[in-house]
Amino acid sequence: MFNFNLKKAAIYQAVKWEKHPAFRFAQPLKKLFLVLFIFCFLIFIYGFLADLFTFKTQKFFLGLLIIFFVLIIVQWLKITFLNSKLKKPKLKTEIVQVLTNPDKYNLAEFLSFEVAKAVWSSLKFSISRNIPEINSTILFYFLLTENFKKLNFIFLRLILDLNEIKQILKNYLLEIKPQITAERRKIFSQDFQAVIFEAFKTAQQRRKERVDIGDILIALSKENQFFKKICEKIHSHTFNGLSEKFYRWLQLKIMPKHLKELANQSTSVIITDQILKFHDKDKREDYREKFKSKIEKL
Repeated sequence: MFNFNLKKAAIYQAVKWEKHPAFRFAQPLKKLFLVLFIFCFLIFIYGFLADLFTFKTQKFFLGLLIIFFVLIIVQWLKITFLNSKLKKPKLKTEIVQVLTNPDKYNLAEFLSFEVAKAVWSSLKFSISRNIPEINSTILFYFLLTENFKKLNFIFLRLILDLNEIKQILKNYLLEIKPQITAERRKIFSQDFQAVIFEAFKTAQQRRKERVDIGDILIALSKENQFFKKICEKIHSHTFNGLSEKFYRWLQLKIMPKHLKELANQSTSVIITDQILKFHDKDKREDYREKFKSKIEKL
């Protein structure tokens, strides 16, 4: 049995309350009140030093400073409470124990806030579209959507257009045919379950307390067919219609000049199809000679 119920997990409270106006606008309000505090503080200091304001006016600005300062503290407390308490509820069990008997635990309890948010978006989408099964591709799409800024840098390093991937995934979701049944069922597909279990194994190997975005992405690369195709393209000789020779040329183009000059001249910098080594100051030979001399002296 796949024991996975997000609504019964403590992390769900963070997902639910984050959208509440009290927490949703806390960060922008904090910035606004900070700007107003600085503005009033400068006026107050200028008027006080230049003796331009009456005592009543100075008292008025001092009152504003106190009000804005209190409002900043209130917003800071709300942000801190959301990030440190709601988003990181205490766990009674470690992941290593969960893996020994996963049916005994609600697996959703061990999701990070970002992953839980993506799962909740997947659930809402499946309900609104009357999709009987929530698969890993739906999870993949909302993982990218909810964490675009964090993941965009990673995908750019792989020379992948995250917007293009999102669009392909979105087109796939739109093609899923809704299934109207007398009773609404929320079923997680086999590949979704496989991704969650694989993510738990990865989190255990990485000694993580919770399953985070990285664990899910690694699991998706192994279990999700769509992500597998992307990884195959990355590891193949061509991607986006460009050959491996092109990427080799591009890497050499941006490589520092001194590394290119040292390439394959000694053991310091080696650039071949099999080996990439960029130790421009390889001191192993010096250490080896010193070691030999010490041995000889003995």
